[in-house]
Amino acid sequence: MSSKLVTSVAQTPALVDGLPGGIAEAVVLNSGSVDLVIDNTNDMSLDPQSGCRLVPGELMAWPAANGCSLVLYAVAAGPGGQVTVVI
Repeated sequence: MSSKLVTSVAQTPALVDGLPGGIAEAVVLNSGSVDLVIDNTNDMSLDPQSGCRLVPGELMAWPAANGCSLVLYAVAAGPGGQVTVVI
């Protein structure tokens, strides 16, 4: 059984929070209307060169940062950003 988290994202970096611990991987979907930069590296950089840029409707499988929990930070290119995480 999977769980789903939908978070609105603005042009200010936002922590995608509320994810359960003990997971290995999640599917991250840009369910909004603008590009998103998603990052789960140790430095949590939201520079478009460091994170992963997802265009609207694009998704990717994202492994947990430390093998135990998934911490994601996101920033939108404009208003209307939204990310959906399915575990």
